[in-house]
Amino acid sequence: MTGALHSRENGKRYRIASRLKFTIFITIVILMAVFVVATMAGFNDVSGSAIDRFEYRTVASGETLWSIASDYNDGTEDIRQTIYEICQANDITAETLTAGQQLVIPL
Repeated sequence: MTGALHSRENGKRYRIASRLKFTIFITIVILMAVFVVATMAGFNDVSGSAIDRFEYRTVASGETLWSIASDYNDGTEDIRQTIYEICQANDITAETLTAGQQLVIPL
């Protein structure tokens, strides 16, 4: 007998017991492979972040978002837009602003 036939007779045969489990397993393996390749290729690079430059500021007692935004608004943009950007960068609202809080101010 040939070597291939001989090894087939002595080799193990695998049987898929559950097609659903096998499909889920293959799907997970493929997703993990795609994630690894994407990570290695740099597709998750954060260099395109909306906040390129920023500054930290601690909120003083009595300060409001309006007063803080007016310090960073050069007059070329509506101050409400500056307030919106500060709120988005810090995930806050005017009601959640507290004295002593550290803010990230987009420049």
